[in-house]
Amino acid sequence: MSRYRHKILLSIACFAVAGAVVPAAAGAHNREFPTTLTIKDKGARFKGRVKSDSDDCTKKRLVILYAQEAGQDPMEVGRDRSDENGRWKFEFVGNHYFAEVGEKVIKRGDHKHTCLFDRSPTTPFPMRAGEKAPTKLRMKMECKFGTCEKARRANTPGTFKGRVRSSNPDCVDGREVKIVRKGGPAPGPVDSTEANESGRWQIERDDLLEGTYRAKTGRAPGCKIGKSKKWTLAFM
Repeated sequence: MSRYRHKILLSIACFAVAGAVVPAAAGAHNREFPTTLTIKDKGARFKGRVKSDSDDCTKKRLVILYAQEAGQDPMEVGRDRSDENGRWKFEFVGNHYFAEVGEKVIKRGDHKHTCLFDRSPTTPFPMRAGEKAPTKLRMKMECKFGTCEKARRANTPGTFKGRVRSSNPDCVDGREVKIVRKGGPAPGPVDSTEANESGRWQIERDDLLEGTYRAKTGRAPGCKIGKSKKWTLAFM
């Protein structure tokens, strides 16, 4: 398997916290609270923690995981929200990681508290020889006449669309995506297409039959096969 190198960026979105506890003061004030973001190697997972002197700067922070190949734009591959103690974690998806936490602004009346930016140390995740990069596949099914669960006519027009995600860009760009139907009058392959550079794909059909539909990626060197959740089409 060809080895590839990438880095994972984690950002934490900024949200105002309703009902934040603001120390009493004689008048309006602005305060800044330093934030520390940690990251640890836990084998098949990695995890970390958002730390600050202010509890409002640690809990319920949105952590977004990005994969980035040299010379390419970052691609989101997962997200988590820190718990009441600032802890967060992700499944193992690559080989080099560092985390970034953006500023978070908390406003209440004339008071403004700012939780400051921080970046964690970099931690290596060496991939074992022959190991394949995980692939995630999302699919959404839309039917023209009514919902897909209660379609109003046979051979209904419909659209399948979604996105392929992986820490290895070679597992995304141009990846084959196949739609398969189980059950109904004609089970088997329905159609196929290729994902674009950002992993997005779409298939339009005007003759969908009853059954359970699912998307599946084709095989690719160094990449695991991805499967979407199932969608059911049933006529009223």
